Amino acid sequence: MRLSFSRRLCVSLCLAFSTSACLAAEAQVYGVLDLNLASYRPSYQGSLTGAQFDPGTIANRRSTAVGTGGRGMSFVGFSAQERLGDSAKVMVQLEAALAGDTGAVSDRNFWHRQARVGIQDSDWGALWAGRSITLLAKTYQDFSPLGESPYNPALRLLQDHIPSLDLYGRQLVNSGVIGAAQGGAREAMAATSWSNSLTLTLPTIEDLDALSVGLQWGAREGDANGHNIGVALRYDGEVVDTAYAFQSVKAGLASSPSMRNDLWVAATAIDLDPVKLFMQVGQNKVEFGGATIRANYQMLGAQMLLTSSDVVHASLGLLNNKPLDTRHRWMTLGYERQFSKDTQAYTDLVYERLDLVGLELDPGLTLVLGVRHRY
Repeated sequence: MRLSFSRRLCVSLCLAFSTSACLAAEAQVYGVLDLNLASYRPSYQGSLTGAQFDPGTIANRRSTAVGTGGRGMSFVGFSAQERLGDSAKVMVQLEAALAGDTGAVSDRNFWHRQARVGIQDSDWGALWAGRSITLLAKTYQDFSPLGESPYNPALRLLQDHIPSLDLYGRQLVNSGVIGAAQGGAREAMAATSWSNSLTLTLPTIEDLDALSVGLQWGAREGDANGHNIGVALRYDGEVVDTAYAFQSVKAGLASSPSMRNDLWVAATAIDLDPVKLFMQVGQNKVEFGGATIRANYQMLGAQMLLTSSDVVHASLGLLNNKPLDTRHRWMTLGYERQFSKDTQAYTDLVYERLDLVGLELDPGLTLVLGVRHRY
């Protein structure tokens, strides 16, 4: 029997609150609401049509609208935990993505951001089961002045390089099969959270308490292509932090012929108070039908604390995709004003330039003014 959306929502909330009630001693409701006014004109917009590249289908029209998530996803979350003795505890975490401009929830699933249960022990670490943010996404978000923002160069260039994804079906030999699977492949490769996943965070090693290690596994029920794996290493020093993350995605991609997407990123942050510098390098590799396409990524960023409440930041990202003769440049300049511990106003200016299959497209320019509140 299929339940209506309203009934499914009621059931989900009942489960969330019943779980929280069981663990009422340490339960909480939290979240983020992010709203902005944005005027944007991307360098690339729309889809490519036909078996060959057609520059006539590219459009970069300017749009202005109230939007959500300018500095990260808006969401509402429920969490609870219960201690099991002196060293162990059970944890529950549910987070629903929210479009603050319309009030709608995610069009994919209700608990789109995270929905997981875990157990943590001081001796062997923490193990989560369910839907979790990927280790790769967490790494490039932490090592960027833009964090979870959709204007983070790593998200827009490294993981979600839409122009290259649109061209896969036109450039590879078996373009018909790729074209049919393209929509699902794009969503699976650009995902920053994995469903049906296990995430293990190992305990720190004696005398190396600044080093952390994470392992992740994800699958899709009945998927013939395979599963996902991820690994992350991170070292937090007094001045320099470094990290490396890798993930291989098969679940949700085409299985005939087999398709695979490998991504990695290495990142460094240097704290020279009041200035903090960020550096990233990475690669996005797609294997499909015997062909391999690699896109190489670099990013430099910096943020500066002007006062205890005012921060400016800048970043420059570059992606080179030689097999497709594609080059994507992404530059941001931003300012943040912290009104309180939980409320901030921000503005971002984003410039992008895309050379697609050797053709220089018009530059894109976006201006965002927004407010973000945590609760």
